[in-house]
Amino acid sequence: MGLALSVVAASCGNAPPGQFAGSQGSAPGVTPTSIRVGGLASVTGPLGGQFGAAFDGAQAYFDMVNAAGGVDGRKIQMAARLDDQTDPSTDVSQARALLERYHVFAVVPVASPVFSAG
Repeated sequence: MGLALSVVAASCGNAPPGQFAGSQGSAPGVTPTSIRVGGLASVTGPLGGQFGAAFDGAQAYFDMVNAAGGVDGRKIQMAARLDDQTDPSTDVSQARALLERYHVFAVVPVASPVFSAG
């Protein structure tokens, strides 16, 4: 999870104001006021108890970023918290749902021992 948050922080934090990718709201999940992200974790299933807390960690980070003004003035919103049930086929369908149904800009966190969607 730390790596995923580091990637988001690095990609969002390096751009000067107005230079963020999709700064005109043209990127999926990006509006003039928000950035929609969704998470995927193994919350249930044989190993589920070990990965569900990743949502809380990601949300805490987003809250910190939002309290400091967001990313280029946009607030990060957790649009969906999906459970892959520690199942490879569910993992793929949930990752697809984040993109096709929830139209997220990024998938954070990704916390699953069976990340088949990669």
